[in-house]
Amino acid sequence: MKETLKSLHSVLGVEGAFLCDYEGNVAASTCPESYNKDAMSKIGYAFSLGVRVARQQNITPKAIYGTFEEGRVVVRPFEKGLLVVLGDIATKQLLLKAALDQAEKKLSGMEIVAEKTTDLSQLQVSVERVRLDQALLDQKLLERWQKQEKTTTIIRQVELQTEQGKVAVFSVKSKKGLGDSVGLNAGALKELGIAEGEMVTVRPVIRLTSEVEDFFG
Repeated sequence: MKETLKSLHSVLGVEGAFLCDYEGNVAASTCPESYNKDAMSKIGYAFSLGVRVARQQNITPKAIYGTFEEGRVVVRPFEKGLLVVLGDIATKQLLLKAALDQAEKKLSGMEIVAEKTTDLSQLQVSVERVRLDQALLDQKLLERWQKQEKTTTIIRQVELQTEQGKVAVFSVKSKKGLGDSVGLNAGALKELGIAEGEMVTVRPVIRLTSEVEDFFG
């Protein structure tokens, strides 16, 4: 896998590339050692969230391009994960597209094995008196996530994924003593197609812009 990623460096301006699964777990990287693996994982997860939500709306993005003050990021979603390329402003998108096409073909035939780096929790659903767009979580869980994120930014949103694979994003409201459960409005349960007592996967939503900008200093 790493050799396939190295081939992307033939495009002028490419500084690093990494491959991650749809949980944001990094399987391979050619990024400089100074690039933090946790930050790469957060970037991968943040983009995967957008891709999965788009697919639920019957939109299949072929690529995602972002331009920042000191660099560019290009994300290529494919069946097994995300190819993420980081480069400077001079990176030529058409040349990179051709290189990504070749890399995707090679990676599609490989088994993607990634070490788990993203934090998530399996929680039981309960019905609470909150707004339709809110999720109620235990205060201690939010505090733990906050420490793991190593940031002063308050976690304001979470992603919920049902066992059937449906994904939704909710704003967060905390409550003491809630334990291993997540409180949702009855209407939200209906929209997600789940019932009280079922299990869902919950994780904090990453602030994409700040994480990507960190790569460009």
